[in-house]
Amino acid sequence: MKIVGLTGGIGSGKSMVAGIFERLDVPVYSADAAGRRILDDDLEVRQQVKSLLGTKAYSGNVADRAFIASMVFETPTKLESLNSIIHPAVKTDFEKWKSEQIEFGYHYCIRESAILFETKTHLDCDLVVVVIAPESARIKRVINRDGVKESDVRTRMEKQMKQDMALAQADLVIDNSDDIAVIPQVMSIHRHC
Repeated sequence: MKIVGLTGGIGSGKSMVAGIFERLDVPVYSADAAGRRILDDDLEVRQQVKSLLGTKAYSGNVADRAFIASMVFETPTKLESLNSIIHPAVKTDFEKWKSEQIEFGYHYCIRESAILFETKTHLDCDLVVVVIAPESARIKRVINRDGVKESDVRTRMEKQMKQDMALAQADLVIDNSDDIAVIPQVMSIHRHC
């Protein structure tokens, strides 16, 4: 099965593009959603996170994401340690999910991840698609979507890989500027796969 990696910075429209692929009956694995699910549901992961960050990291069996974020984003070594717990679990989960898709007869799937390059997951992909958009459009979209201030969006953007660095590693690009139609670009990739 061909694996198509899909990534893009905050507000680029990566999730919207993934939704278009889903409407085309292409299986889409969201690494971000899987990471959140695994953080809550995987007993071994829960134990490791509690060992790393303390019992306040969970309320019952549900991760306290605000607490976890406050702990790891202030201390890069803790973020690295958390990632070393979550990322292997997500990789294992993806492999299981991919096996199921093969059984269903799909010939390619989408592996959506905001940090595809940062986790080196792109190395496991046959093709990498990067969704891009102008910075001003990205900021406006996130403000409207999340109800946050522009400074908050800029802070998040600064922590992500720069768009030009992602572009340098892309096999294909989807331009999600407000004046360019996205569906024909997705259809072109769909036909290619």
